[in-house]
Amino acid sequence: MDVEVVRWVTANAEDLVACAPMELRTGDGYRVSVVHRSGRHQVELVELEPHTSVPSHRHPCIDSVELYQGGDFVLIVGVHRFHAHPGLKPHRRLIPIRAIDWHAAEVGVAGARFLSIQEWDRFTPITSVLEDWDGQRERVVCDANH
Repeated sequence: MDVEVVRWVTANAEDLVACAPMELRTGDGYRVSVVHRSGRHQVELVELEPHTSVPSHRHPCIDSVELYQGGDFVLIVGVHRFHAHPGLKPHRRLIPIRAIDWHAAEVGVAGARFLSIQEWDRFTPITSVLEDWDGQRERVVCDANH
């Protein structure tokens, strides 16, 4: 992942979150908006509804860094668990995920919101993390008990 791209997105995160999406994909429990694209890099704003979970999956053509923007959720990357919450220190807001990393999410009462800073491989057309998906097909599971 290009460090300068991550720095630029981090510095401009507020503007990226506020801008109108270039592309928008929605479904039961999620909303994914493309907010920036340049060369092999793309930024998507990912928003998950409260009390949802995302099953284990990977994006085989994307290396990414997830930049926390709000909510309360646990991102599981391999055997590591990252608890994202409003009191998170700035250096803990960035979570790297390589193309080979299986990951999942468990979302709390406040939902989840993060910028996915992506570097796509040179062989794959840039679309969305929802299209470059290896894993269970049921993408977001809403917990009916909440």
